[in-house]
Amino acid sequence: MTISKLGRILVLVSIVFVLANYLPDFYWLKFDKPVSKPLIGYSPVLNQFLIGGKSADGFAWKDEAGRNYSRNEWELYLPASNYRQLLYENILPDSINGEKMDLDSLRLHRISLRVGPEVSSSRWIQLFPLMESQSGRVRLTMLDDFFRIDENGITFIDSKTNENDAAKSKIYTDAMLKAGFNFPSKLIAGNPSTMKPFDEGYFVIDSDNKLFHLKMVKGKPFVKYTKNPEGVNIKFIMMMENNLRNFYGIAISTDNKIYYILYDDYKFLEMPIDKYDHTMNRFVYMGDYLVRNLIIENDTATANYATDRNNKLIKAIDYKFYDGSKDAAISAFNLIFPFSLSFEEPKSGVLDIFFNHSGIQSVWGLILSAILAFIILRKRKAANGFNYFDVLIAAFTGIYGLIAIILIKNVE
Repeated sequence: MTISKLGRILVLVSIVFVLANYLPDFYWLKFDKPVSKPLIGYSPVLNQFLIGGKSADGFAWKDEAGRNYSRNEWELYLPASNYRQLLYENILPDSINGEKMDLDSLRLHRISLRVGPEVSSSRWIQLFPLMESQSGRVRLTMLDDFFRIDENGITFIDSKTNENDAAKSKIYTDAMLKAGFNFPSKLIAGNPSTMKPFDEGYFVIDSDNKLFHLKMVKGKPFVKYTKNPEGVNIKFIMMMENNLRNFYGIAISTDNKIYYILYDDYKFLEMPIDKYDHTMNRFVYMGDYLVRNLIIENDTATANYATDRNNKLIKAIDYKFYDGSKDAAISAFNLIFPFSLSFEEPKSGVLDIFFNHSGIQSVWGLILSAILAFIILRKRKAANGFNYFDVLIAAFTGIYGLIAIILIKNVE
């Protein structure tokens, strides 16, 4: 093989690689049709779910039976979620189902969090700030050092000088060893932000899969083994400091169960949900004074589990909102593009090279590309010579290879 032919092959491969990364994105810029997700909440007044979504007139609200409601009715039937508007209009009920609707309770129980695959499957930079949890100040302060945990212990690094704080590192390492921690860590989970009412530090899983609570209290280490329940293999933890102080946050297990991590001796309380896959679904917690809405959703459907404050299931609903408007575009994509390449994993945001195959439907596109390549090369034969290798490129890479051989002609 001559250098010129080898060079042409490398150019063809490069073009295929670039096109497989960019052409699918250009396609979806033109043909992607956003699908509006509904708003679903359980009404303790009507004892059923209310569903809000786009309509021909803008936005509409209805119940499970299809009865329509105005926006004012929607807000009135979900009083704990819309208490600010009801207060503004001076129509907030004194009580609902025997529960007094006082402002402090309404504010305290209004908690929300969201966990998607891009969060639960992401790879985090293993440097974390450890804030003082009892500083005596109203606002939290971010310190200048960050910690990491490896097989040698916990190390605090000054962010300004990039130097290790050996004394502080030894104090915390000794405290963790005394508590029974075996280095290194498998998971470090916290909420490294000053935009929260207080700091609870981190939950850390050691090399023996034991769960520990780590934080700083008046400049000294607080390390406690939480005695995590047997049989629960933790995949992900989200800390959510809140003034309710009922639960630290949530834990997701590898078998797709979701738990509250309670302030009551770090007990795990399983949420009454199913149909959840942490690699595919988003989990949304929307809690208020009367109802906790536990929502499992993807791009086509949502499931809402309404529970009371004691985690007792009140009612559940499965709601499919996808209208099939993108089916034709998806089918055409699979026919035109046999595969695609990307540098970011869509579900996790991880940066790497990812290959996505379009399935059996792409075979017809590959055959068509090979036929077109054969016709084009036949017409070029007199000037450039017929090259069966180009047909093979089109047969295996589809439209990408076809474009590449059109742009880069054969060489003698």
